[in-house]
Amino acid sequence: MKEGNEMVRGKIGYYVPDSKKFKDAVKTSEKVKKYLVVRYNAEFTDETEDVMVTMIFDDNEAHQVSGIFFNSPKLRQR
Repeated sequence: MKEGNEMVRGKIGYYVPDSKKFKDAVKTSEKVKKYLVVRYNAEFTDETEDVMVTMIFDDNEAHQVSGIFFNSPKLRQR
């Protein structure tokens, strides 16, 4: 997790507080596991365009985070 955070910060900087905007949410499943996928647009200090943040939660009472993904032009560069 720490390495992922460092990679994101190194390319797009830090999250701009209160900048996230809800985009959509969908329930999905894989075999017997059920998930809630929520997407946001957010601003980061070193990215000129919105960053798509996708969070995947277990669709149960605990709603634990199963995954978090970031997508932006700078992150897609090699």
